[in-house]
This record gives sequence, structure tokens and C-alpha cells, in this order.
Amino acid sequence: MAKTTSTEQQRQLRRRIEEKYGGRCARCGFDDIRALHIDHVAGGGQKELRGGFGAGMSYYYRVLKDQSGKYQLLCANCNAIKRFEENEAQGMNQHRSGRRGSASA
Repeated sequence: MAKTTSTEQQRQLRRRIEEKYGGRCARCGFDDIRALHIDHVAGGGQKELRGGFGAGMSYYYRVLKDQSGKYQLLCANCNAIKRFEENEAQGMNQHRSGRRGSASA
């Protein structure tokens, strides 16, 4: 029996996540999996990853096990729009102070 590589395991986990969340964008219904992102409904995804909670397979397992509604699938366009509308994308401003969104000039 052939050994499954970690890349293939990640792909399998990703497919399971896509199935769990309906395989389409939660906002517009777009369903091309190549452009679907796992999004944190209330923001905070970068903070979670930077906080040492893991990425890759550990992240995928966490998303699969979640029952709280913390995650959703968004297409790349809707994800970018959401980040802008909800002021999640701070660019360099996020690094200028300890508080998110407060920039010191």
C-alpha cells in the first residue's frame, strides 16, 4: 500500500472542509474551489496564526472540528471585500502599535 504524503493529506482535509461548508462562497455562491478561502467570520485569522495556533494540517483539523460557526468559505473577491469593509486589512498600520487599526504617524 502506498504511503500518503502530507501534501495529499492536506488536499484530502481541504476537500472535507469544502464539503462541510457547502463548497461555495457564503456570500455570492461562487463554487470554483481554486478561489475559495477559509475565512474567520468575525475576523482575527492573522492573529490566530501569529498567536502560534498552527497552520497547515493543524489549522485544517481545527476548522473541520469547529462547531461554533467561527469559519466560512469565501471566494477571493468576497474575502477581499469583507476585509476592506470590516477594516481587517490594515497593511503596515497593523504593525505600528499594539492596538489593531490605530496608526501613529
